[in-house]
Amino acid sequence: MSVTYTVQITDPYGVPVGPIVTTDSTIGDPNALAALSYSRVTNDTGVAVLRYAGELSARLLRLDNLVLIYRSINGVTTLVTDTAWMIRSWRFTLDGSGQRSTEIIAYSGNYLLSSRGVAYQTRSAQSTKSGAADNLIKEVVRENLGSSATDTARTIAGISVQADTGQGQSIDVVVGWRNSVLTVAQELADASTDAGTYIAFDLVTTTPGQWEFRTFANQRGVDRRVPGGTLPLLLGTDYGNLADVEYVADYSDLGTAAYALGDGAGSRRRVQTATNDPAIALSPYNRREVYVEANNATTANQVLRAARSALRRQRARVTMQGRIVETPSTRYGIDWQWGDYVTATAFGVTLNARIDAISVSIESGRETVDAWVRSD
Repeated sequence: MSVTYTVQITDPYGVPVGPIVTTDSTIGDPNALAALSYSRVTNDTGVAVLRYAGELSARLLRLDNLVLIYRSINGVTTLVTDTAWMIRSWRFTLDGSGQRSTEIIAYSGNYLLSSRGVAYQTRSAQSTKSGAADNLIKEVVRENLGSSATDTARTIAGISVQADTGQGQSIDVVVGWRNSVLTVAQELADASTDAGTYIAFDLVTTTPGQWEFRTFANQRGVDRRVPGGTLPLLLGTDYGNLADVEYVADYSDLGTAAYALGDGAGSRRRVQTATNDPAIALSPYNRREVYVEANNATTANQVLRAARSALRRQRARVTMQGRIVETPSTRYGIDWQWGDYVTATAFGVTLNARIDAISVSIESGRETVDAWVRSD
């Protein structure tokens, strides 16, 4: 299996400003990568670190120049994790033997979501929202860094937002005066997951300098669960493709009946309950009550969401996690990608798990992939 990496640097608008370089270049060439690493976690900002032998030209190292990392495997080239990386830090070094080097640190598209807050009054239309969680996340992005921002100075050129799909759970929230769109998006995605539908999001690079904000239901990548998924992938200790496995069943902090207490007083106080009936039925002792204050909730749906969130926080922790081992049937970029949904088995237990975290490093022409699956 032949794997090569190619890196291109452009200005913030996608115009190339530097040479294309590969890991096969001779170390010592000022245009050669000595080392490269990148990591992604679903619904968060990824980081890429590039180390060059030699001192790179200043025209390459300007704030928010874009790094595009391409991975070619068996003749097929893809943009790794569908993102360009914004340069936000760089460093030159000169060691005692006179060797110069350059290090670049750059961040994935989701970094732009942390550049804006929700700059609207708490009772405005832009802050009080109800509907499918994925649609609400897109509204928040449009209104604070996209085309619907009331202050056009807040709009980031080159960003579009995918059309609404309404795949998330229906929620009711107030998000006014928050300091990070990224944090709000994470909370709304978590709220949908709490209510039963996993939602992921990402700022995807469509062409250099152009971005589209997208949401994904059930998994960030491809559904490869066994059975029924596309090109199903079964990971397990018995197959030699899953290592460092941990399985945990923890019911010690379980809550199965939640009472959420909203605004109001006495008999006029808004109270909503949520129960986990299957969990209650597991044992004659398994109704375990949780009481949660939701004083800022002003509608029944907001109070109910608080009750459901409390059950989610205090759910049974039956989890499996492990590190993917590369085999002829588990090749990164061919048999699986970051964000895929797979099936994992160990200790006689089989669970569905998402590949939500990946870290890749390339040095001296050798690629090391550290990817983890986790069920929850």
